[in-house]
Amino acid sequence: MTTNNEFDYSGKKLVHGPVRAFKHHPVFSGLFVMAFVGFILLAIYRFSVGLGLTGLNDRTAWGLWTALKLSLVVVSGCAFTLTGMVYIFKMERYRPLVRSAALVGLLGYSTFSITLIFELGWPWRIIHPIWMHNYHSILFEVAWCVMLYLTVLSLEFIPNILERLQKFKFLKTFNKATPTLVIAGIILSILHQSSLGSMFVIAPFKMNHLWFSPWIGPFFIISAVFCGFAMVILIELLMAAFDRRQPHLKLLNELGRYSVAFLGLYLGFKIVDILGRGSARQAFAASDIHTFLFFVEIGLGIVLPIILYANRKMRRSPKGLALTASLVILFGGVLNRFNVSVTAIDHSPLGYTPTFIEYIYIPLILVLVAGIYVIITRFFPILPALDPLHSAARTPDK
Repeated sequence: MTTNNEFDYSGKKLVHGPVRAFKHHPVFSGLFVMAFVGFILLAIYRFSVGLGLTGLNDRTAWGLWTALKLSLVVVSGCAFTLTGMVYIFKMERYRPLVRSAALVGLLGYSTFSITLIFELGWPWRIIHPIWMHNYHSILFEVAWCVMLYLTVLSLEFIPNILERLQKFKFLKTFNKATPTLVIAGIILSILHQSSLGSMFVIAPFKMNHLWFSPWIGPFFIISAVFCGFAMVILIELLMAAFDRRQPHLKLLNELGRYSVAFLGLYLGFKIVDILGRGSARQAFAASDIHTFLFFVEIGLGIVLPIILYANRKMRRSPKGLALTASLVILFGGVLNRFNVSVTAIDHSPLGYTPTFIEYIYIPLILVLVAGIYVIITRFFPILPALDPLHSAARTPDK
């Protein structure tokens, strides 16, 4: 894999190097600097004052930051989906996208861990599951799966470092272990994706039954797949624009087609689940804010993307792909996790209203992570090869 200090096949000079890349994007550069400073100040304030600056209380321990964590996990599904396609199913044509997907997963789970530290009342207890084993707790299984999967993602990043340092002998040896790491990562990812959903199964009387379901674990797994595809599509299109190169439209086109199957599977199971449970039908007939948000989630995040992805003209257009992938992520992924962890939960008797600190943390951390992603891609061979040999991969199907 080549680094991104080359010319693309159109002959235009690419933006390369962290300084030059940020120089060509002054607005993003300014946002990144402000996010970095704001995050440091927010961290100092949070760990000085405590959780009293949030809307959380003794009856509502999970709030907006939990929704953010679940959203980070669902879009980080791009790591296990793409690595599985390349290393397990031998779909080699997707290899140009696999390192970027793995990096997004690594950054997503790292951000998950940082957010968890912010959210814990006693953050130093984040390491307790290592030696305090509550085998009857779903969170215990989630904690261990996340720790192990973050370790696997870190190990999967090592080839980028070895290639950057030109340690090809070690790289060749390490690459032999990559399929084993990928299999371990897929197992761990599927386990904790389903377990994160299964946590809510223990609260049938605390959740709105539009989202409560005995099948919420499989719903989380399926949504991680199509949100993972959408994240790969969106990242490749954004970075192609950022680096002033052509995206791999043919590969993204195929991912859009695959997404139709998983979105349709999710929608079908959701319909069967709603119709099969009387409590869900009653919640559906309530015609309140929950019903409205459910319609927005399913309509804009599932049904509309199926229609758009199924349209060949939309798939052949970078703007069409970007729009569809954004709808899947924002409504099929993020809104779903927000509804499950916040909207659907009964917060009585104390109630829950997120504070300004909880809201401002989200854009700060997301801009910060986006900047870190760009910096890493300047130093390591993460992004697709940019030589003329790969130009065919950028041509959409006819």
